[in-house]
Amino acid sequence: MDLSQEQAEEDNKHWDEIFPDNSEEIAKRVKQDKQAAKKGDAHAQYCLAVHYETGVGVPFDVAKAAYWYEKAAEQGHAQAQYAIGVCYAQGTGVPKNLPVEDRHAKAVHWYTKAAEQGNYYAQDALAVCYFNGTGIRKNKAKAVYWWTKAAEEGIVSAQSNLGACYCNGTGIPIDKAKAAYWWKKAAKQYDEQAIEGLKLLKKRRMKSEG
Repeated sequence: MDLSQEQAEEDNKHWDEIFPDNSEEIAKRVKQDKQAAKKGDAHAQYCLAVHYETGVGVPFDVAKAAYWYEKAAEQGHAQAQYAIGVCYAQGTGVPKNLPVEDRHAKAVHWYTKAAEQGNYYAQDALAVCYFNGTGIRKNKAKAVYWWTKAAEEGIVSAQSNLGACYCNGTGIPIDKAKAAYWWKKAAKQYDEQAIEGLKLLKKRRMKSEG
């Protein structure tokens, strides 16, 4: 089993826990999460936030979702830290009067917290922030660092972007072999950038040999 399969199985188990098979069980789960969340249980706060974000078992409410994500994030819940980071990055459920620059800075703050705990989605998102200079000073080397972490966990977008960095010498010395290595992994998941990158490497190799 490769890392992407392990990742998919972990994600499926995670969602199965939050969303039981029938409405009666969902209502029971939401009631339990509400009670535990109010008592400060971080995982319950996270699960309750997911219910509000999806509108399953409770009325759809992105503001309440962000509220509970942040409560759980403040207690060190990595998935909640990533989720509230996304909320700030997209401006979903967070105060409307918060300046865009402040929102992105908060997103980076939470992505960093989650990434340091090994959340690979946060690692990928943080890499993008460093690469583009969104919410933090642009730093291509740090983008490569976090993309490497996420790529090693099977995140396709990270593998594809890491391949491009190695191909172009962005944030790291040019290494066509490593570019091909990461692009091949992403191409197996039908990533367009990776597929085109491999074609480019092949053309360059043929040209140099001809």
